[in-house]
Order: sequence, then structure tokens, then C-alpha cells
Amino acid sequence: MISADRLREILLTTKGAQPVSLQTVTEPKLRAGHPFRGLVKRSRFVGWVGSHYERGVIREGERQGKDCSSFEAEGRPWGKWVIFSKLSTHNGNFYLRTQSTPGQRRHRPVWIEYLEQGKKIAAESVEPWLVKSISNKQREAGLMPGRQIEVREFRLDLIRRIRVAGKKLIGQIS
Repeated sequence: MISADRLREILLTTKGAQPVSLQTVTEPKLRAGHPFRGLVKRSRFVGWVGSHYERGVIREGERQGKDCSSFEAEGRPWGKWVIFSKLSTHNGNFYLRTQSTPGQRRHRPVWIEYLEQGKKIAAESVEPWLVKSISNKQREAGLMPGRQIEVREFRLDLIRRIRVAGKKLIGQIS
């Protein structure tokens, strides 16, 4: 088991943005009427923790030849910050906030595996049922879906492995 306090200590003592790699086990958000029972998603993800979202969108716009200099992020839609841009809390759970660019996702794509009641199933059978989220605010600024800054928040108890600030932690966070 990884102590949530230990992870909070690492996040508090590291300044600025830090690369992060995660392995998680989650229940994917699916559209109503899906045929799956006991579906879980195992994934590996690489991104950044502690990044400034607005600056990231503006820099990504520059890379794409778009002027996003007037982009302003909206406030948090839920929860509140424990450590700004790194750790939040909502309904008694803690969440690690990550961010990735299209370039990062091209070089280190997310690895995903779906299991239904413990048996591996093809991603192609799950993908049509997934709830997709895109940033209309980024689209309005000129960044197209698939070429946007992705922000994800991972509930700490669903993280199985994490490497952040050069420290590797293995096991479920509690």
C-alpha cells in the first residue's frame, strides 16, 4: 500500500510541473444501455502534474499556429484544490490532476486494456460505448479535438503505480 500522506508530501515538496507516469484500474464511463457487466479499464498514462492549464493551451496554440493568447480557463467544475493544479478533493476522495499535450500522447500513447468480469475484451467493442469529453472552450480558441491539452483527474485509490518527482511508488494508495 502507498500512503496518500506520502504522495501528498511528495507533491507539496516539489515545485512546478513534474513528469508523472501512472498505472490505474478504473470503471470506464459508459453511455446508457451498454452491454457490459463488471467492466474495468487498466491503463498506463504519462503526463505532467502541476502544469498550468491556461499556459499549456496557449503554448499548444502556438505549436499549432493558432493565437490562443486570450484563452481563459473556467473554474473547477467540482471539488476544491488541496494543492493547486496537483491534488484536489471531492466527496471525501482525493484526485491527482494530470495534463498532457498531443505531442506527448503521440510519443507515449496511453496503454489501455479492458476486462469484463476478469476476462480481456477488445477495445473496439468498448469504444463505441465510452463517454467522450472534449473542451469546447479549447475548440473555440482554435484547438481541435485530438489536438487539445488533455486534463485528467485520477482518484488516488485507483492508482496502482506512480512515478513522480523521480520517486516510484507501487501498490494501491490508501
